[in-house]
Amino acid sequence: MSILEVRPGLFAGYRLRGAGPPLLCVPGGPGRASAYLDDLGGLAATRTLILVDLPGTGSAPPPEEVDGYELPALAESVQAIVAHLGMVTVDLLGHSAGALTAALWAAGNPDRLSHLVLLTPGGRNQLGLTYDDAEAVRMSRRAEPWYDEAIRTDDWTPFFYGRWDEGARAHAAGEADQRSMAATHGFGLGSLTAADVTAGLSHVDVPALVVGGSRDPLGTSVCRQWAAFLPHADVVILDGVGHYPWVDDPAAVRATLDRFLS
Repeated sequence: MSILEVRPGLFAGYRLRGAGPPLLCVPGGPGRASAYLDDLGGLAATRTLILVDLPGTGSAPPPEEVDGYELPALAESVQAIVAHLGMVTVDLLGHSAGALTAALWAAGNPDRLSHLVLLTPGGRNQLGLTYDDAEAVRMSRRAEPWYDEAIRTDDWTPFFYGRWDEGARAHAAGEADQRSMAATHGFGLGSLTAADVTAGLSHVDVPALVVGGSRDPLGTSVCRQWAAFLPHADVVILDGVGHYPWVDDPAAVRATLDRFLS
């Protein structure tokens, strides 16, 4: 893992995985190290994944000021990595809360962007988006053997996976070590407004893809709301997958992203 000083007191990390054209990958959480992205369902076989550790997560030291966890500093960190690697144009992916960081960087650098992928994006608290179908998605899991216990103990973890199997459990088990609670609690718009993020997306004149999962507990309507901000966005909803699609159906994720990025 390489560590960069973005500016005095603010650090970010990145590591390279795979071979092929680069894809800059911004993790979510918020506040989770990029390790949970793994190889994005085998996408590293055809792409060099640039896996970012945002300030205070994974290998990146905590920022000296609390605003180092906020979106302006996170987008600044992405820009520092882009500049350090000498990237002229960028294929960019943001997962979950990382979609906001990716969107803010894209809005500020539309001429540097080649493709934008928003993978199971969030944004309700920051952008005022609505999770209109989230309850229906959650209720569709009532027949699952884990459902009653999850409701009784208020454990939402199984809902985030299309199948609560051994692979999903192993992926979920990594969260405690991968998450920085300081980064989670510090995440937010900072001095920005929601309009500062979304208005700039109207100038992102490149192909964009918003990928959702039919079993994502955030629902799928939020994907269409994100797509409405972008002039050239398509929405793909992968069947049977949750908030971490590459865990549930790696082949579908790889095929979808390979096709879009080619």
